[in-house]
Amino acid sequence: MATDDKKKANQLRLMGITMRGVALGIWDVVGETASSLGPSIGAQTLEVLEKEMGLEIAGEKPEDVLTEIGRLFVDEFGFADRVDVDSSSGSVSMVVNNCKMATLTGKLIDDGVDPFICPYRNTGLAALKRLGLHARARVAFDPAKGSVITFELA
Repeated sequence: MATDDKKKANQLRLMGITMRGVALGIWDVVGETASSLGPSIGAQTLEVLEKEMGLEIAGEKPEDVLTEIGRLFVDEFGFADRVDVDSSSGSVSMVVNNCKMATLTGKLIDDGVDPFICPYRNTGLAALKRLGLHARARVAFDPAKGSVITFELA
């Protein structure tokens, strides 16, 4: 019988396998239109962060909001080891170190599927929209860094 730690690792693995199957299936049926699911995912996650974890958005700078979202994903969900936010290039990027979905993200990208289920991207876009900003986001996977989400602000 597996230890509790091994069971938790296997639970996460099974959820990743399931999420990949769902993402691939949706992509096969609707193609790039699947990306339109992201705002709903982000809005639901943002609501939890605000109501249950004290996230405040109004009047904040985009990089501050994304930093706080990253902190909550690390401290409250244990969904990464660290999230670094950088706004020095004219866009805002989140580098998610040891993201629990990094393997899934990399596999989806390798499959030719936009990782439209990325919680960092979706929650970040929902928060930026709440700030009245229009943004596009892309997700990349860097084995040395982890998941890299870049928000281009319009």
